[in-house]
Amino acid sequence: MSANPCKRLGLIWPDTGEALSRFEMAQAQHLNRAFGCDELAFDVECARAPPGHGVDALFKAGQVAGLVRAAVSLAQRGAQAVVWACTSGSFIGGWQWGLEQRAELRAQTGLPVTSATLALVSSCRQLGYRSLDVLSPYPRAVSEIFLACLREAGLRVAGSRVLDSDSATASAALRLADQCRAFARGGRLSGDAVIIPDTAVNSLSLIPELETALGKPVVTANQACLHQGAVLLGAAGALAGKEAFRRCQGMRDD
Repeated sequence: MSANPCKRLGLIWPDTGEALSRFEMAQAQHLNRAFGCDELAFDVECARAPPGHGVDALFKAGQVAGLVRAAVSLAQRGAQAVVWACTSGSFIGGWQWGLEQRAELRAQTGLPVTSATLALVSSCRQLGYRSLDVLSPYPRAVSEIFLACLREAGLRVAGSRVLDSDSATASAALRLADQCRAFARGGRLSGDAVIIPDTAVNSLSLIPELETALGKPVVTANQACLHQGAVLLGAAGALAGKEAFRRCQGMRDD
């Protein structure tokens, strides 16, 4: 028997009908190739969701019945913790709504659970970031709901930039480093760090470049999902040495 048996992290992806190959978090093979090892492996299950970043569509994406089906499927395949890997679908109803999603998924699977929004907040707390600048890919109305959710969670929003992506595909197509440079040129980054929500934004290979562009620490939804999921498994050490998780080493509990 291996001294370090492999822990399995299950990710629920909101399948809106857009090509899954566009999104780094929708592809278990990609995640296992980039971050998997003998101690940690990833599995992805899709939950059907309407397309677009409209408020009504996001509420439907976050309906717990579909998430439960996906979570149970992951558990049956051997996942030992589950992450609802959709930021907008985990904050659109507010902070308490996201906590209720987690509670229901825990109750139905018996597994530790987090979501992209909860993981972002936990990461910021653990890193000591209480004041945040937010680079939001979403339209204005959805971005305002996210900022309000952060405040509900006890974090301060120092400033924000809204990129107005109307769909996951539009978010994935963003030239993220360019957007970070434009945010920094505005000259108003006064928070402890910059956070970038939306798991459709492919960020995992870009963290050092984004931090250089901003002159600030960065926490992205994808980074937070994987690290906090690994924390739930007691397997965060498996990500040690990976550049995307450099700042996550030595986090204290929130």
